Amino acid sequence: MARAAFALVLLYAAALRFDALLAQYGPIPGSPRAEALQLEIREWIRRLRPSELDLTRVEKPYRGDPTTYLRYARAMQSFYAAHEREPLFVFSTKVLLGLLDDHDIAVSVASGLYSTLVVLGTYLVGSFAFSRFVGLGAAFAMATEAWAIRIGVDGWRDDAFTFFVLLTTYGLLRLQRRWVHYA
Repeated sequence: MARAAFALVLLYAAALRFDALLAQYGPIPGSPRAEALQLEIREWIRRLRPSELDLTRVEKPYRGDPTTYLRYARAMQSFYAAHEREPLFVFSTKVLLGLLDDHDIAVSVASGLYSTLVVLGTYLVGSFAFSRFVGLGAAFAMATEAWAIRIGVDGWRDDAFTFFVLLTTYGLLRLQRRWVHYA
């Protein structure tokens, strides 16, 4: 039951971030049919959006670090070629640039994917450290937090870092429990 509830929370988190991506940056470029489908899906998701989540179009996207991530991703020749930034987020952006015909929105998609994965990491840590109920509640709070949704698709690497911190924490908690069990 808890796993099914969590799957719904994770799906809801992904839907809210997809809605934010489309609201702030427009549809992911593709065929006219694919773009129309995205907008139809967004209309359905908009009905499920928390009332405090106000999303507006970003007039001048990708200033600061997101621009740098795009530049490094386009120049990357290998995984470790992102010499001035963490390679994982830049590499993820590079992969998405390849999948999205080199459109800048790839950095927002990468950011949104990691923002959704933060919900997974929150559930894992909360469930393992406390209980599935606590993990589910924490994941739902992270999934629906307005600021996390809005900033989660802006092209920043913070959610990638946060996800791996949560994954590391989860791994260390599991190791500690196993260690105590064998000691």
